[in-house]
Amino acid sequence: MGRKLDINPVYGRFFLKNLNERYIIVQGGRRSGKSISVYQWVTLLLLSSKKECVVLTSSYPSSTNAIKDFTLATGLPVSGNAIYGNCHVFENGSVISFKAFDDPTKAQGTFANIAVVEEALNIPEQTFTVFSMSVTDQIFFLYNPTKTSWTDKHLKPDKSNYLKTTWKDNPYLGEEQIKEFELIRERSERPNATILDIYNRKVYYDGDYSDMSGRVFMEVHTCTDEQFDRVPVEESYGLDFGFVDNRDFNSLVAVKIHDNILYAKELIYSNELSKDEDLVRELKKAGVTMYTTVAADYGGLGKTRIQRIANDYGLDLINCQKNKIIDDIRRILQFDKIVVTENSFNLRREMDGYELTNEGKPVGSDHALDAMRYAYNFARVNQGW
Repeated sequence: MGRKLDINPVYGRFFLKNLNERYIIVQGGRRSGKSISVYQWVTLLLLSSKKECVVLTSSYPSSTNAIKDFTLATGLPVSGNAIYGNCHVFENGSVISFKAFDDPTKAQGTFANIAVVEEALNIPEQTFTVFSMSVTDQIFFLYNPTKTSWTDKHLKPDKSNYLKTTWKDNPYLGEEQIKEFELIRERSERPNATILDIYNRKVYYDGDYSDMSGRVFMEVHTCTDEQFDRVPVEESYGLDFGFVDNRDFNSLVAVKIHDNILYAKELIYSNELSKDEDLVRELKKAGVTMYTTVAADYGGLGKTRIQRIANDYGLDLINCQKNKIIDDIRRILQFDKIVVTENSFNLRREMDGYELTNEGKPVGSDHALDAMRYAYNFARVNQGW
């Protein structure tokens, strides 16, 4: 055995109470200790008699995270790989394995006595339905309450098979982690709190369901071009390409980050730059030289255009770092202020009209905003933000 399985009493009492239930539903905020506790409990079950447990995740990267949590919880090694299977075999012959299916039909015939469904809200119901037919005993659902889901169908009428926990139920958090959670609460209580501040409070601090619908940028400050230029740090550039006709826009935005304030300046916003020579002319007018690195959108035909402009015109265009939009928005909204130059008309217009749906998907024009995200990510990576 790797380490002592000292299960959090909050979870231990719940698991004992539901020892014979088919579905065990654990809804927890970030760092609530749910994965650690479930893996410790399942390990006890596997040690008590010879059984097989399958941990179902939404993707192979998610399986890697689940394996880390299992090892952290138990001290036991996991061998194998994502293609041929990752597992730990106990001395009594019990096995815990980690699987992800990119198609529901691939889940057929995957036998298990016990199943742990990690981040259950990210797994299609059809995949789970096919998979669950081969699970003989118990199924543990684990998730952050980022949205309502099909998992609610498996709640008992009295919800006795359901446990909601938060970070406060995790006695193993460090002082710095606790400070981060208190910062989430403080941000949500500010008069200018954004929808993401409120969402983070409900989901990650309180452990409740929430959605992210509504306007994103609640407070945007303004400065002059001269004030932007005087910010004592180097600027980073982001470029969003338009399509080959006039339906879409090219946008170049410069970003500076100083004293936990993000400054942004719109330099180009045009739907008449589908030709390379026209775009390069405007880039040079905006101050871009052969010594200026520009993080550009490589989606669609962007990668080809980046290479072409770099080769034919000697400008240092590189592929931007691409993250999930919602992740970039979360990071950007963590700054104390967002300041946009007064002449950045289109960037400000996009920010004023930028909203998220209940599912956290963006609504509204975002060419300049995307350019700002690319510039911000370049600054974050290269300047340590």
